Amino acid sequence: PQNRVLIVGLGGGSMVQFLNFTFPAMMVEAVEIDPVVVELAADYFNTRPGPQFRIHTEDAFVFLEGEHGSFDAIYMDAFLQPPANSSLGEKTLRLTMVEFLTQLQTHLTPDGVVAFNIIPAEPSAKDDLDAIDEAFASTFSFRVPGTGNRVIIACKAETSATPEELLQRAARLDETLALDFSFQEIATSLRNP
Repeated sequence: PQNRVLIVGLGGGSMVQFLNFTFPAMMVEAVEIDPVVVELAADYFNTRPGPQFRIHTEDAFVFLEGEHGSFDAIYMDAFLQPPANSSLGEKTLRLTMVEFLTQLQTHLTPDGVVAFNIIPAEPSAKDDLDAIDEAFASTFSFRVPGTGNRVIIACKAETSATPEELLQRAARLDETLALDFSFQEIATSLRNP
């Protein structure tokens, strides 16, 4: 189970709200570089810190250089290209460097994973995928139907899990958790053809 997770890039906070609602005992932390995004998420989407949610308003690169303990999962939601006139361009690019990706692993539990949402049509996508493959022991790539996106699950530890084994794990989650959706159905829809 994921007891403590980190989201890099807050956006409106939909991921935070989903996790807090679905897994109320899970501690969710988010690191967001732009204080305006934090303010807009609070004002327009009611995304505010609470007992199971913390926001760190700082550069993820700097945040992860600190001592923050271990996370069961890190959700990278900061791989979007900033606007051309944004001062965040160089800081965002640092998040795709092998050194940063390797540093992420120091903040994972032994079985921890990092999830990336990649848009293959972006010019930097191939370099991002190559960096992820270089930095992590094992990676799994899943096509998201109808979006053109790929979800990449990067594992700190070497794993030889087959897609069938992953589906079996999803089925066990469905049996264990009483949720309004099925992990097995999601995993089936994400599988590569």
